[in-house]
Order: sequence, then structure tokens, then C-alpha cells
Amino acid sequence: MEDVTVKQILLCYAEGVQKNRKASQFVKPFCFNYINLLMELKGRYVTKAAVTFLANKLNYPSEDWMQDWEYLVAEYKDISRYFELYAAEADDNIRFTLMEMMIETSNRGWDADWITEIWPKVKQMLADNFHLHEYTVYHWCYAFSDDIEYMFLISPCMRKLWKELTGYNFISTPSYTSKPTKRSDFPHCKCRIYGKVPQQKDLCSFMEN
Repeated sequence: MEDVTVKQILLCYAEGVQKNRKASQFVKPFCFNYINLLMELKGRYVTKAAVTFLANKLNYPSEDWMQDWEYLVAEYKDISRYFELYAAEADDNIRFTLMEMMIETSNRGWDADWITEIWPKVKQMLADNFHLHEYTVYHWCYAFSDDIEYMFLISPCMRKLWKELTGYNFISTPSYTSKPTKRSDFPHCKCRIYGKVPQQKDLCSFMEN
């Protein structure tokens, strides 16, 4: 099969829209999902050794049932300790896990101006070590919707960073079989995707204004 580029797929989709806008709704998911396959990143995840090390260092609980440990234990009040450990440790698995914990605190630190105080530091670390954190940036861009109500709080900023670092706009590939849940459906929930949501439509405007 002849190699197909992202540009060729987008041109095909644009041509289809011009010819038949109604039919394009069926072409779009195929085109965008194919693009996602072409650009799909190899997933990277936290390791048990990194979790054990950080649990001991930070005096955090670590139980067998704690799936996604890095999200369950992350605390905004400890963000300075995460920065210190990241700078001190050379192990990539530990640094990867710490970065996930730092970003997770974005869901809990809006009262302390996370975007203005923490994001510039985190953004620079992601850019400086993009070879290590490429999948992290991709994950937090949130690939399942372009609606800000469905995203992580930090997703708009991550998408801008993705464009800066790769030269490509982030392309979401929403599921056409199920619809994600909006944060507004659970206004009192404090879990990782939900929480206190600023009124600005684009959260990155916090940093730019």
C-alpha cells in the first residue's frame, strides 16, 4: 500500500466536505482516526519501582489497590517537593512519575493560581525534556473531545504546547460509540477531571492576560 501522509488525508477530507457536506460526517471519523494511527505515540506509564521510591520519599501510602497511584496521592501543597525531587533525581522513570503528579495538581490548585504560578515552570520542564514527556503532553491534551467541558483543566494549555513543540495542531479522535461526561454534570466532584472550573472559556487566557 502506498504511504499516506497526514496532509494527504486532510486534503481528502477537505475535498469531500466541498463536494458533499452531509457525507463528510461519515468521512471525518475515518480520516481523523487514521491520522491518529499515523501519529500515535508509544505509551509510557509509571513503574512500580518509581512508585515505591516516591512513596517512601514523600511518606505517601502505596497499596496494591491504588491504581493510578500518581493521580490518587498528588497534593498541590507538596508541589515544591515534586520540583525538588525532579531536579535531584536522574532516573527517568522517577522523573516521569513526578511530572504526572505535578500536572495532576492542576486540578486542585486553581485557588492558588496554578496557571500563573506553576504552569510556566512545568511547561519549561516539559519542553526541555520532551523526549521523556512527549506521551505525557499527548495524554493531557485529551484526545476524546474538543469541548472544553470534557477536557482536563490543563488541556487547552497542553494543546498549545503540543503545537509549539511538534509544529502540528493537536487532533482529537473522539469516540463515536460513547459520549464523555461533562465536568458540569458533577459540580461538587473533586476528582481528577472535575473540580473548580474558572469561568474563562480558554483556561490558557489566565497565563496570557
